[in-house]
Amino acid sequence: MAENGCLIYLSATPSKRLLQEIHSEFAVLKMPLRFHQRPLIVPKPIHYSRWAQAYRKKRWLRPLLQHLQRLVKKNFVLVFCPSIQLMKEMEGAVRRQEASWLLTSVSSQDEKRREKVQSARSQVYKVLFTTMILERGVTFENVSVVVLGANHPVFTKSALVQIAGRVDRKGAFTEGEVIFFYDQMTEAIRQAIKEINEMNQLARSWLTDGV
Repeated sequence: MAENGCLIYLSATPSKRLLQEIHSEFAVLKMPLRFHQRPLIVPKPIHYSRWAQAYRKKRWLRPLLQHLQRLVKKNFVLVFCPSIQLMKEMEGAVRRQEASWLLTSVSSQDEKRREKVQSARSQVYKVLFTTMILERGVTFENVSVVVLGANHPVFTKSALVQIAGRVDRKGAFTEGEVIFFYDQMTEAIRQAIKEINEMNQLARSWLTDGV
């Protein structure tokens, strides 16, 4: 870098370690607003005691199914699962109950993942079951998000913030929702929701002050 150059780190979810390392030498600027200036969608945490076995019995599947039935009336729905095995099991269970829905699943092991993601962008599916592969880097319009087992260790605070950020990224507001299903509350869930609320509070102050 040139002697008078400028170094910029850009991250949606910087780690505590990175913030500690750069705080003494860098100015930290938070950008809480998207271009459309709408607030970030705050996740709704919902206790779901049987999420990990929901595919085994219809009554265990019912809480997820009821929310999907409501959400698909207004949005395409992304369902994030903590493992490929659970993703496939849940896809099959929901398909058996809602045979008229066009749904599928996609993971890093899927040879047709590019085609499926493109179809999802085109609103072909009602529901797309997925893993962390769609945590970031892909933008969908008219989408709601469900995290099945948000308390699973794979869903860190940063991952949950990124996943929640899939909703309302572009286009007109379509009442998209973010739902965190869990059977045990975790610090990651609490901190993710706290961070999103704090960003919205900062955004409101920016708008009020005309920043």
